[in-house]
Amino acid sequence: MSAVDSVHLIRRVAASPEQVFADWTNAALLHRWPAPKAEGSHIVTGEYRELVRNRRLVMTWVYEGPMASSV
Repeated sequence: MSAVDSVHLIRRVAASPEQVFADWTNAALLHRWPAPKAEGSHIVTGEYRELVRNRRLVMTWVYEGPMASSV
């Protein structure tokens, strides 16, 4: 994937905005969302671009692992 490729993902979950925001901004809780049962070595990097507490979270996401595309 090149630097100009992007994916926009919007999800609706049965949780309060406060809980979702806390889970995505707390490293100890983050594992619950993307891969709660992942096995093997998965490396994800990125940065938070916009944080509006309990309302909006914009971040980059770069995955390097066994399921990464070889394109």
